Amino acid sequence: KNIIALMAKHITTTANTEVWVVVPSSSQLTDMTSRFNTNGVNMAKVRTFTLPLNSIWARDYGPRFIHEGGCRVIVDSTYYSTRPSDDAIPSGLASQLKMTYYATDLYHSGGNYHMGEPDTGYATRLAVNDNPSKTEAQIKDIFRAYYGLFTQLWNQFPFSVDGTGHVDMWFIPVGPKSVIISDWPNNAGSTQDVICDATAADMISRGWTVTRVPAFLVGGVHYTYTNATLCNNIALVPSYTNATVSPSNATALAAWQAACPGKTIIQVPNENIIGASGAMHCIMMQVPTSTGGEN
Repeated sequence: KNIIALMAKHITTTANTEVWVVVPSSSQLTDMTSRFNTNGVNMAKVRTFTLPLNSIWARDYGPRFIHEGGCRVIVDSTYYSTRPSDDAIPSGLASQLKMTYYATDLYHSGGNYHMGEPDTGYATRLAVNDNPSKTEAQIKDIFRAYYGLFTQLWNQFPFSVDGTGHVDMWFIPVGPKSVIISDWPNNAGSTQDVICDATAADMISRGWTVTRVPAFLVGGVHYTYTNATLCNNIALVPSYTNATVSPSNATALAAWQAACPGKTIIQVPNENIIGASGAMHCIMMQVPTSTGGEN
């Protein structure tokens, strides 16, 4: 929760935009307010919604916002059956926000999808494995119908390396035809290294600019610098205190600065969350600005 508060500070100040927060109770609202005030959040830019929650993994259960006719609308997919309150968040927010709501019939977690440019989305084949009744082509057709994007599917990491199988743990688009992909200096030739190298080579062959950042597997924990938050003029990038990983904080910062020259790169301590198989990208979802349609 303190990581969320630090994110909210930079988003409401440097990025000068709103943070929307879902809290499950009045006591959690009080706790959130205290943490936000302590960390210097501009509370005038904070909007809260009270809905039941099972977890903090907002990237996975959504909602996913898209534009339709210039209006923001919500697209949803099925999340873990063991987290029913999380699965209901997109429809609950759609009701409170008075936004159109669309439900797909995909079993899908948002951390396994990046909306890139131009007109392409990226996921791993976890999307195929999670939907055995559908072909890969049918899954791509659903993403095309609801997101308006053609989807590129990459191979996923072994679960022994990354317990999520999600693309956001090692790959992130950061601008038109620019992407950051993990590299594995301590695991050269490993399955995850081969996947990342092959993806980087493929993107380069398509004319993309590819920046590499180190990644590590330490004590069963996948340390990544790609699980980051982009918001307006800032990029919030993880830093770590683990002795094996922390020397690469400066390397990752320099790589992000080179890949995103128009953004302020801010490192946020993520040691306290990465052991749960996620970082900042996993606990937030961007809300696009309105493009002026009549709601």
